[in-house]
Amino acid sequence: MASKKIDGNTIVYSAAAWWRDNDPSMQAVALTSKRVEKEIEKQMREAARWARDDGNYETIREALGDIAWSGVHTFALKDLASSRELREAIDELEDSGVWYPPTP
Repeated sequence: MASKKIDGNTIVYSAAAWWRDNDPSMQAVALTSKRVEKEIEKQMREAARWARDDGNYETIREALGDIAWSGVHTFALKDLASSRELREAIDELEDSGVWYPPTP
C-alpha cells in the first residue's frame, strides 16, 4: 500500500481512546491523519456497540459519550514501537496502512 519505504524514522499519526476514568484501551497508528482518525472512530463505535449489546447503555450514542480520545498526534514510528514491535509495525503499515499497537 505504501509507496515509500517505511522505517523507524517514518513520521506516523497516532490516536488513542479509552473509557473515561480508565487507561487507553484502543489505539491506532497510520500513515495519514485522516486514516488514523477513521480507524480510532471505528474502534470507538465498536466498543460502544459492545457496551450497548451487553446492556450497559441504551444506545450506542450514549456509550460513545463515555469514551474519550486523544486526538491525532505525530511521532516517528520508532518512538511508538519498541524494538521488538518495529518489524511488525512496518509490515502492517506497508500492507494495510495501519498498525494497531498493543495498549498498556
